[in-house]
Order: sequence, then structure tokens, then C-alpha cells
Amino acid sequence: MLVVGAASATGIVQVEFPFWVKLGLQIVVGAFLGYSVDRGALRNIGSMLKPIALATTWMIAAALLIGYLLAVFTGVDLTTAFLGTSPGGIAEMTAMAMSSNANVALVATLQAFRIITTVLTIPFLARGVVKACNPPLAARTILTAVNSGSTERPSPLRFAWLVWLVVGLIGGTVFLYLRVPAAGVIGSMVAVAVVRVMGVNIARPSQWLRTAAQVGLGIIIGVMIDNQTLQYLLEHLVLVLLVTAGTVFSALGLSGVVQRMLRVDRQTALLACAPGGLVQMGIVADELGANVFVVNVFQLTRMICAVLVLPLLVHLFA
Repeated sequence: MLVVGAASATGIVQVEFPFWVKLGLQIVVGAFLGYSVDRGALRNIGSMLKPIALATTWMIAAALLIGYLLAVFTGVDLTTAFLGTSPGGIAEMTAMAMSSNANVALVATLQAFRIITTVLTIPFLARGVVKACNPPLAARTILTAVNSGSTERPSPLRFAWLVWLVVGLIGGTVFLYLRVPAAGVIGSMVAVAVVRVMGVNIARPSQWLRTAAQVGLGIIIGVMIDNQTLQYLLEHLVLVLLVTAGTVFSALGLSGVVQRMLRVDRQTALLACAPGGLVQMGIVADELGANVFVVNVFQLTRMICAVLVLPLLVHLFA
């Protein structure tokens, strides 16, 4: 995104990608997110329903408030402001921006700035709270199960992951036909999650496919960056910094409440409520000896709720 964006802003690269390319990348991103859901994940989420519901509601409400203030003080449209400050991930929120009239490049920039800030600050705060230690074997086992989405063995067939891709493709196509906002992401995510919850043992897709989708989205986002986007960031750099700081401090306040409700250590609560990504915070939790299971369940639920609920809120208020 950065390399192509720099080339686009200087006029070296000027490309327009067809709709089916954007939709295909959105479907792959949503299908990966849906693969993280299975029966075990649903049971574990249910056991922590109250604090998860509070954390998700808190973060979405804070994002809407911060996004509204950003729109008021900078003049950017509400859709872009909400998507740019939402607690979702870069790929998911930019995929939504592609399906709406939002400024995709600006949404990606705001999301990237927030996640980079979170990854640089929260781990140091967490490390300062409790001395880092090696996580127990159980925690490492949980990390493997949550990150892979299941403890089930994948199918031995070489191209069995194509079933996963076909399920995501069907879900994204159906939601597109129903004119659901961000149909590619939401449809594929719901379809794969439903199949997983039903107990169907579809193979885990290869990491190279996820990397390819991320690279593809980065290229598409990069060509949308122009001089106007860079000028906006330079003119409103202070406000962008304040928006990011507000999001991080809101998460810090929330972590104190979650710590008391779950009676977990401060380190785990910080990483569970951090406005970062599922993979990033899971890795940090493993390195710092926090409760990896709690961190991943909170991050996964927040991501799913942001993807499912935010399009409706944008439609209502933007």
C-alpha cells in the first residue's frame, strides 16, 4: 500500500481495477475471518458474554463518537469517519469502504495509523505492568487452536481448501445479490462460519492465499492514494493524532473494567481490549505470558461485531 500509494500520489501509477477483482479479495478476507469460528469458539464466547458484550459496545460507541467528532472538525463525510475510526481491521474496514461511497485511501490510512500506534504502545504498557514470562503449555495450546480456528485436523487432500473458497464465494455472491453492505466480506464470513459451526471439516487454507489477498488489497488501496489524501493528512495531522490517542485511551479505560469483571491480570485485560488486530495481539499475548485464550476471544468477537454491526450503523447515521 505504501509503495504503490507513493507511486500513485506522484502520478507514476494510475490504474483502475475491475469490480470482480475487488469483490474476490473481499471474499477471501471474509472467508479467513469466518474460519476462526467453530462450535468451541461459540461456547467459549458464551461463557464470557457479559464482559465481551460490554467491551464490544464500548469500543463501537467510542468509535462512533470519535468518528463523529472527526467529521465535525475536519469536514470529512460520516461514512469515511466511522469506518476510519472503527475497531475493525485494515482489510475489513477498507473492504467495507470499497462497497460504499467512503474515501478508501483515507479509511486505510486512519486504520493503519491506529493499528501501528497500538502495536507500538500497548505491548510496552503491558510489559511494564507485569514482568514478561513464558506462557504455560495450556496457553500455547489454546493459542494454536484459536489462531487456526479449530483443533480439528485438516483434510489430507491437497486442494481441499478449495471447498472453503467455494463456500465463501457462494456466501459473498448471495449477499451481493441481496444488496447487503460489504457483501463480499460479510457474506463469505457468515457462510464459512455457519459451515464450521455445523461441524463440516473443511481444510484450513494456506497462509499464502491470505498473504496474496492482503497484498492485493494493499495494491488496490495504494492506487487510491492521491495528493488530496496526503494534503488532508498534513492539514489535519494533529486531529488524526488526537483521534488515535482517543481510541487508545478509551481502550485503556475499558481494560480496567474488564479486568475487574473477569478477574484476570492487567496484562491480559490490556491486550484483550487493545484496538489492534487478532493476530498481532495474540502473538504479543503469547510473548508476554498473558492469557492468550481471553485475548483472542475478545479480539475475534470485536472484529466480527464490527464487521456485522458497523454497516448498519453507517447506513442509519451516515
